[in-house]
Amino acid sequence: MRSSAGASMTASISLSVQRRTKIRRRDTTEAIIGAVTGTLTRPGLLVLGRYDAAGRLRAVGRTVPLRPDVSRQVGEHLALVSPPYRVTCATDHSGPR
Repeated sequence: MRSSAGASMTASISLSVQRRTKIRRRDTTEAIIGAVTGTLTRPGLLVLGRYDAAGRLRAVGRTVPLRPDVSRQVGEHLALVSPPYRVTCATDHSGPR
């Protein structure tokens, strides 16, 4: 036997369900590889950047960790810029050197 409280709770739960439609959106843009984790020949992931209006390179995103086969393919096309620039940030997550 159900109590009246249980019946009203079921009614309020079913009334609160909303139908939602998920709309996928994708914007694309060009970016340069501003940094890598790992080595140039076997990068772990890529940090992507774009130049702002003042001409400064700004980080805009990163890739997911690269699979070994993709890492080798990308590594074949990477080269160190001269002079090498080091990115500094408030928290250094790179580990021991």
